[in-house]
Amino acid sequence: MIRHALAARRITLVLLVGGCAGRPSPSLVPPPVTKIDHKQQFDSKSTDSIVVFGWSSPGSVWLYPGVDDGVNLHCLGGVANARRFEPEAGFIVARLPARTGKAKWAIGTISSASRQVQGPLANQEVWVFNAEPGKVSYLGALRVHHWSDDGPSIIPDDRFNQGEADDFVKQTLPNIQIHVTPGKLFAIYMSRDQPTGCH
Repeated sequence: MIRHALAARRITLVLLVGGCAGRPSPSLVPPPVTKIDHKQQFDSKSTDSIVVFGWSSPGSVWLYPGVDDGVNLHCLGGVANARRFEPEAGFIVARLPARTGKAKWAIGTISSASRQVQGPLANQEVWVFNAEPGKVSYLGALRVHHWSDDGPSIIPDDRFNQGEADDFVKQTLPNIQIHVTPGKLFAIYMSRDQPTGCH
């Protein structure tokens, strides 16, 4: 079993192949962007979860539910299962149904106005995390390191920390009175039986 913490790994996402690399797939209609509700209520009794992570690159992040079998992620794929978020002041804030233990959320796709990106595919590494009920968890930070013919390289970004995430939540979500707690991103493999990844 191979697992890597955020600080030690990078993930390479590959471009959707819909003809030429870098072109959005004409058949894929992206899910709407989920906006941050600045007036939302949330506390330790909430049955869902809020996760926060730094994202300093342009574009949106698509999150998918999945199941970790101990070695691979089995993504519950398709656009219908995707939740799409854009950064605000360098942070992604996602309110999600709780998933703990083997039930995970995965960063399955990133996209922007000029590029649509899919990845990882079968047997490639994917960032995953748990979403704990009643907690606001800081997962770390990621950024696009560079673009190549194989897609963007996604690496940890040390420009953000948990204290800054806590300050951001307090300033932008004033009705949330609980503090940000540490969470963790892991890199595991996308299941071999999902050749197109979370799509």
